[in-house]
Amino acid sequence: MASIPEEFHDLFEKKTFAHVATLTDGGLPHVTPVWIDYDTADDRLLVNTERGRQKERNVQNNPGVGVSMTDPDDPYRFLSVIGEVEEVTTDGARAHIDEL
Repeated sequence: MASIPEEFHDLFEKKTFAHVATLTDGGLPHVTPVWIDYDTADDRLLVNTERGRQKERNVQNNPGVGVSMTDPDDPYRFLSVIGEVEEVTTDGARAHIDEL
């Protein structure tokens, strides 16, 4: 997977919502706004959600996702990525959501 380009790292420091797209059991897209974070050391996006939510159930069955976010200061500047969920965990989730 390609890294998030350096020139877009600032989006993760702004009050920005991302939209995460997952696939339902029936193959239909499910898109939801989320708070998002980027771990530059591990080169991965971090999405915090409650267990049992639709997006969490979807990635348990199909790890393929799409994520997009728009710069709140310039709606013509955006980041869009696709990939697969590598891990679903609750470790550190409470501290992470408080940070977001």
